[in-house]
Amino acid sequence: MSDQNSRFSSSDRNTSLKKPSRPINLSYRDGCMKILEELNYCRENTWYLPWKCVEERHGEFLDKLVKINKLAYEKCEYEAFKERVKKLKELESGKISD
Repeated sequence: MSDQNSRFSSSDRNTSLKKPSRPINLSYRDGCMKILEELNYCRENTWYLPWKCVEERHGEFLDKLVKINKLAYEKCEYEAFKERVKKLKELESGKISD
């Protein structure tokens, strides 16, 4: 009986998931990298189920357990794209007027 109790100690039953520290590909390293880490973490823990991690992907807030006060990944990437387009238009308009 003592063997069974030692096998199922409270330290072994700790189910808290630890966030893996994995390198992000160079092509994904931008201002939205932190949100991508959260999204990948959620995807890995939910076995990449398509109906999971919707909040992280589309810009809604997470549950009370995990709170992110930032924009979600897709919205962040879209905002970054709009900024790049705006800068490109400013550069093009400056070159044309010269």
